[in-house]
Amino acid sequence: MTIGLLVAFVEYLGRIFVPIREFTGRIAAIQHATAALERVFNLLDSEDRVAEGTIDPGKIQGEVRFDGVTFAYAKDRPTVLEDVSFAVKPGEVVALVGATGSGKTTIGKLLTRLYDGYEGSITLDGHELKDVQLGAIRDQIAVVHQDVYLFDGTIGENIQLWNPAISLPDVQRAARSSRAASFIEALPDGYDTHLTERGGNLSTGQRQLLAIARVMARDASVVVLDEATASVDSLTERLIDEAVATLFEQRTVIVIAHRLSTIRKADRIIVLHRGQVVEQGTHDQLMAMGGRYKLLV
Repeated sequence: MTIGLLVAFVEYLGRIFVPIREFTGRIAAIQHATAALERVFNLLDSEDRVAEGTIDPGKIQGEVRFDGVTFAYAKDRPTVLEDVSFAVKPGEVVALVGATGSGKTTIGKLLTRLYDGYEGSITLDGHELKDVQLGAIRDQIAVVHQDVYLFDGTIGENIQLWNPAISLPDVQRAARSSRAASFIEALPDGYDTHLTERGGNLSTGQRQLLAIARVMARDASVVVLDEATASVDSLTERLIDEAVATLFEQRTVIVIAHRLSTIRKADRIIVLHRGQVVEQGTHDQLMAMGGRYKLLV
């Protein structure tokens, strides 16, 4: 065999196997996509576990009341909340404090009706929550999560969430109120800056400020703030503190609190332990009691 024939043979082998490798790679991608589509269709075909209500309360004042609420995520699982009772007045800022697993996040999920099946009563402006239309609840109650999800789109679109009722001036006003404008307007494309999915081209603190801007653009009456604990620089932390303080104005806010700076600003603190309310009061009152709150702080 000559050298030229050997080179030609190797070249032809490469030309044969490259498309074969590409084909097998595409088969694997198709299999992954098929499995993902099956999960999506199963979700779409599943029965809604939350029944639709009939009452449209209009613009709410923001009074929230839990009365003897007991809840477990499944019948064969232990209760997460046990006979929980508390009331939040319109415009009041209440911090929920407790160890991991004490039921703080579950209260937020029940208030936004991500789950039903609880015993007791949850009311919004005097209306039983189960009787209120889901759309009205989602319009009037906003949630700021620790893990902020940003979509592939511009900064303006991510604040507006593609809601045609929210104009660009509304977006800009919300960004200024949330202190997000401090970094948005410094970018070359401003509000037209394109974000990658999950906001990978922004810092953790910048994503948190955008999440607060979303709530302010919606002008929700009740806000559930699952306060972030991620480490940020001192300047960003100060901006977040200022944004949260603005968020507290003229809204009912329930804070799943982690930072002492936020807890101190609350009108009232509710201490949870193993799914039960064990203490209530201001920071100074609870510190003077010397109970579980003092141990947590």
